This record gives sequence, structure tokens and C-alpha cells, in this order.
Amino acid sequence: MRIGSLHRLQINSRSDPPGSSGNRSTQKEKRRAVQYALIYFYDPAEAGPGGDEEVKEWINLDNELTEAGIKVHEAGFHPGTEGKTVTVRDGGAAVEDGVAAGSTVAGYYVLDVPDEHTAVSWAQRIPAARYGRVEIRQVTVF
Repeated sequence: MRIGSLHRLQINSRSDPPGSSGNRSTQKEKRRAVQYALIYFYDPAEAGPGGDEEVKEWINLDNELTEAGIKVHEAGFHPGTEGKTVTVRDGGAAVEDGVAAGSTVAGYYVLDVPDEHTAVSWAQRIPAARYGRVEIRQVTVF
């Protein structure tokens, strides 16, 4: 089931793309970037992260994103067993230990890229995509 609607908000992160001369004449000609969240999930009951080789892949990916100048933010999460789930119904709050069983959000990147196609190409390089999935969501900045 898909939830939500598409909201487009373009931001101007860098005036000129890397390698350009920087001599742009109008705002319209400037590079317009959009922020996308690449949220990676996996089900620990089915599969999970690999060993040292995968750690190297994550480090290389982080370095490449930084060098490309497109990484806005990244974070990983502690295991779901260490989390809490809060629900509010009929004015009352319930707090439970852990998170729902099944697919778990393991972490995310927020990237500042020119288009969705570029976000997809980076998402394909996230190691967790091999044993889980990566969801791409455009970010609305308030």
C-alpha cells in the first residue's frame, strides 16, 4: 500500500554544479537541486548486514557521497529491540518496548541532487538494497 502524495519543493543548494565556470547570468539557469531521503530497510529475521567487506562498502559510499558534495545528512539506527513504539488513541498514550516485527528502518541518507534519477542511482549503491530495500522520498524543507 502506498501512502501520501507528491510534494515538490526545489531548493537552490549550490549556485553552480561542480566543474562549471560559475558565470551564470540568471537565476533560471542556475542548477536547481532537490533533497531526497534514501531510507534503507531490512528484515532481521530474513537477512542482515554482512561482515567486514560490507563495512568497507559503507565507508566507500559515505566517502563518495561526501566527495560529490551531495550528502546533507546521514544516520543509522540502533536495533529495533532498543527502541520504543508510542501510540495515542482516544486521548491516551501507550508506550511499548521495541518496534513492530518485520521490516525495520536501519538508517537513511538525505542527498541534495538534481533529480530523482540521480537519487535512484545512488540508492542502488546502498549495500542494504541487496538484502532489504531502499525507499526514496522527496524531502519537503519547512
